[in-house]
Amino acid sequence: MSKRQLTKKELILLRAKLARHLDEENDSVRFYPLCSNCLDKVETVGGPLPKEENIFLV
Repeated sequence: MSKRQLTKKELILLRAKLARHLDEENDSVRFYPLCSNCLDKVETVGGPLPKEENIFLV
């Protein structure tokens, strides 16, 4: 399973898509940048392991 970061273009497109679905008075989305050392320390609790070959941490 490989991990990769979003490109700047992908991040801009993601923000635009999310903005269309958010209620600005009630919803919020936070983006936390992770250094490459931090990516290896990400833990997931619950649910099945991702089946995708690429995982995007947002």
